[in-house]
Amino acid sequence: MNSQNLYIPALGGLYSRLKPFILPLLRVFVGVLFILHGYGKFTEAFWGGGLEGLAGGLGKLGFHPGILWAWGAMFIEFFGGIAIVLGLYTRVFAFAAAVMMFLIVFVLKDLGIWFAHEGGIEYELVLALLFSSFAILGAGKYSLDERLKKTF
Repeated sequence: MNSQNLYIPALGGLYSRLKPFILPLLRVFVGVLFILHGYGKFTEAFWGGGLEGLAGGLGKLGFHPGILWAWGAMFIEFFGGIAIVLGLYTRVFAFAAAVMMFLIVFVLKDLGIWFAHEGGIEYELVLALLFSSFAILGAGKYSLDERLKKTF
C-alpha cells in the first residue's frame, strides 16, 4: 500500500508489518471454531445424541441417509478444522467447508432471518465467505502448504 494514499501515512509501516499475519490469524481462529463444532458432534456436546442425534435431525430435514451427512459434517468440521489451522491442503478443506456453510445458509436456514440469535444466517454466511476466501487465497504464510511449496 502506497503511504501517500493513506489518510494517516505513518500507519503504512504498521500495516505492512502486520499484513503477513492477518490471513494466518483468521485461518487459525476459524479453524479452531470448526474443530470445536466437529468435536461437539461426536461427543454429544451439540445436537444432544451426538452423530446419531444429528443424523436424525438431518434426516427429518430431507438429507438421506442422515448418518452419512452427519459424518460428513463432523469430518469437515473436525479434521478440516485441524487441516485449516495447520494450513495443510487448505484450499480443499476450505472449499468443502464453504460448500457446507452455503448449504446451511440456502437450504437449512430461513433467508428472511438475518441475526444469529434469532436463528438467522449471519454466522454461517460469514463463515462461508471466510472459507471461500481461504479456498481462493490459500493458507498464506506460516502454513504447511507454504513449507511443502505445493498447493491445490
